[in-house]
Amino acid sequence: MGEKVPKSLHEKKTNHYVWVHYLKKWAVDELPKNKRIVNIWCRTQNNRSEVLNARAILSETYFYRIRSLKANHLELIRYYFQNSDIGLKKSILYFINFSRYLDYVESLNLKEKLSDSSDKAISLAKSNSLEDIHTDREKRVIQILDALDNQDLTILEDQENILYFIDFFSHQMMRTKAMKNRVLAVFNEKDKKIERLLEECWWLFSNSVGNNIGESLYCERKKNNHCLLINDSDEPFITSDTPVINVSLALDIENPQPLLNDECDLYYPISPRIAYMISCSHRFPKGKLKVSSELVNELNKKMAENSDIHIISNKKEMIDKYKTYVNIKFSKNKEKAQ
Repeated sequence: MGEKVPKSLHEKKTNHYVWVHYLKKWAVDELPKNKRIVNIWCRTQNNRSEVLNARAILSETYFYRIRSLKANHLELIRYYFQNSDIGLKKSILYFINFSRYLDYVESLNLKEKLSDSSDKAISLAKSNSLEDIHTDREKRVIQILDALDNQDLTILEDQENILYFIDFFSHQMMRTKAMKNRVLAVFNEKDKKIERLLEECWWLFSNSVGNNIGESLYCERKKNNHCLLINDSDEPFITSDTPVINVSLALDIENPQPLLNDECDLYYPISPRIAYMISCSHRFPKGKLKVSSELVNELNKKMAENSDIHIISNKKEMIDKYKTYVNIKFSKNKEKAQ
């Protein structure tokens, strides 16, 4: 028998853009011994309420795979990040150089016909590098999320913990398929050439914007209100394929407008009973806040409106109640544009 290939050397073809471990909080029953099964109630693409394995949804093949960057990609990246700080620019340059290096090694391998193992190593680097970065972000916040779910806000008093948490939080906004599709849809109406280029370098763009948002939220952490929402009502928080959303009252579905810095309340349900809020508007106070059933209903409705396809709960009645609101926010905007 041949030697078993280490897990770290397996090519990660299936990329989950919403963390499966996070979705375990909404499991409909105790997690079975088979750790590959995480059953959750979910709204499906055909608008049905079904129990699905979280590992079977919210993923796409090679979603985080590093792709080649040509001159027109670099011009687009340079334009959108020209005013970024030096730290973000260094991060972007690292990925640009890494992509170029992989292209160079690949071309050399094709020319010299080195070996099949070289081909596999190149493919492994392209498929796993960004996925591994997201995995590292997730590993750093496991204990933090567990503490927050137990209503322990003191864990974020540690500077390293708050840094890791905000970095993770920000990328939950930018790493999803829904975010990609919505950004590309905007450019589809304006310039299809830019849309194509952006789609091809989205792997770099999304990670860089996530870093940029995280830096901004970290620098403004004392100005904004960070709070824990505690839900003791009969209705649990739901989550979705877009787990971090802006629930600011300044948002207008019918007439979307650019928002000011203080018109942003970023909401992230951690479990059916606990959610985290970064309130730039100060609508939500610092610390812990017990929420009313009316507010739970408002937040769940907005979670469904901002979702793309899937809303998720540990109760079927929550899917039935909110599935008619799924993606309504962006559907209305699309109809209006047409």
